[in-house]
Amino acid sequence: MALMKFKTVDEAIQKANCTKYGLAAGIVTKELNLANTVSRSIRAGAVWVN
Repeated sequence: MALMKFKTVDEAIQKANCTKYGLAAGIVTKELNLANTVSRSIRAGAVWVN
């Protein structure tokens, strides 16, 4: 498990999609709309939102 901080949402999406594995991703935010937007942009088999 790796936790990473990002300065922009676009940077986070780019890093998440830059791996050849993409099995799962997790999003930690208080903003549900942001979580929905990011989860649709990440290429992963499963995305958890907390």
